[in-house]
Amino acid sequence: MQVDLWKVLEAFLENFNVNLTLISSKEDDITKFDLGIRKIFGNQNTYEKIAAYVCDTCESRKLYVLQDVFETEYCMFCLPEEERSVGNYCLIGPYQNEKVEENWLNELVQTHKIPTIYMGELQEYYQAMPILPNYQEFKECLVSIIRMLYKNEGKLEIWITLHGQKSLLRRKIRKSQTCRRT
Repeated sequence: MQVDLWKVLEAFLENFNVNLTLISSKEDDITKFDLGIRKIFGNQNTYEKIAAYVCDTCESRKLYVLQDVFETEYCMFCLPEEERSVGNYCLIGPYQNEKVEENWLNELVQTHKIPTIYMGELQEYYQAMPILPNYQEFKECLVSIIRMLYKNEGKLEIWITLHGQKSLLRRKIRKSQTCRRT
């Protein structure tokens, strides 16, 4: 029996209600990848920049873990050649590992100078956000599935970046290591 690992990845993410967005080129419409939050703020061209960033940044055998301005997390990776019939790049997220509290949301609004007129939309956004109470296990399974997509050939590098950092922080993960949030 042969298992379609792409279907396994889709089912795994669907089980956690986490979005999976496939990107083939910089021109792809990815307006739904972030549950539409950037569209609400009128940042339509941001989607084009994000698609271009994914296409320009992703390298084979690297999983990128990113945190955006809304302090939600995403993963992205370049698909192996044999999986490219569905797209060239995969963007997973948004998700968080804990529920957003009201005081945290108020602090986010103040820190990023978000007009309070958007508070209702932000509350809806975070209520729709998948919460991963088993965050560590989710990450370990995700890394394992991606390794299998690459047929377990060598190391899968994990690159972690937080919003505001100019360069990606490089962190290699060996098969025996687990992915830890930093």
